[in-house]
Amino acid sequence: MKIKIICSLRHCKLPENPFQFKFSYFNLLPGQEHLDSAIFNNHLYKQIGNINIREFINKPFFFSFLEIKDKEDFTITTTKTFSALNALSSFIWFAKDNCIDAGLMYSYYADVDDIVLSRYKIANTSNANGEYSETLLNLEDIELAEKIFLKVTELQNNKPDKKKAPELVLDLTRPIISDTNYHYQDYNENNRIQRALSFLVMARSNSFLPLKISIYIAILETVFTTDSTEVNYKVCQRAAFYLGGDAETKFANFQKVKEAYDIRSKFFHGQELAKNKDKRENLASVSVEIDNIVRKVLTKVLFDDSEIFLKDNTFLNSYYNKLVFK
Repeated sequence: MKIKIICSLRHCKLPENPFQFKFSYFNLLPGQEHLDSAIFNNHLYKQIGNINIREFINKPFFFSFLEIKDKEDFTITTTKTFSALNALSSFIWFAKDNCIDAGLMYSYYADVDDIVLSRYKIANTSNANGEYSETLLNLEDIELAEKIFLKVTELQNNKPDKKKAPELVLDLTRPIISDTNYHYQDYNENNRIQRALSFLVMARSNSFLPLKISIYIAILETVFTTDSTEVNYKVCQRAAFYLGGDAETKFANFQKVKEAYDIRSKFFHGQELAKNKDKRENLASVSVEIDNIVRKVLTKVLFDDSEIFLKDNTFLNSYYNKLVFK
């Protein structure tokens, strides 16, 4: 049995000369003013309606033919595929700040008019400013997202598995408003990198800037804490030294993390923010800065130091001490 799957990309536009990109068995197609009837047939129109069809007009979307075993496999494949496309779109963040999302997804039989399954994301992703706007997606952006996807898949079981090829399905930890498998698994089953990525999803799913900034700090705490003493200072210091650079660069990064930390502390304790930080434009500036720092940290963690960050707290504490005093 064959099915077709379409999945929209929200807040996304492609260059005037669209590139070719294939993710596993999915092709990224450019927006079409007149939708291809071979994909969007009359049965699909009737099932999802003109309002939902607009999600695909003049907007890029993923499309694929898939082979399935039976109706049960139809449902499972639909759910797992949406999880994977959600993960891929979220990892575009590693290339640049954006609010691109996998939007609506429909799966339906290729040769018979039957049930149409739908999946959609409840909480939309906002950019570092807490806003929603279109972002130009280039080939190198989505190729980097795919590399991140494969790297995270490789690290899911705490250590790289070089014998087994990465699978498409990534049940990424996505604890947002909607009910997910993440809510039902033991928290400690997630390694440090997975926990940091789950906080990243939460931060980007919130447009309320004091909360967004606070969750960005939670990401840095996940990466840089090894105990419960002097956490604030250690996170600021370790983040600055981990990113490196000359003394001036390290001090600037230290100050940026500290500024975000101060907002987090006051917000989480229900206190008023400092007068120069209570305006949205000021909060947006801090949010953009901490977003950039988090992006650099997580990129370095994933591509350069993933094995280090799968070690225990004793090892990491020694690693940070050497980092600061070398």
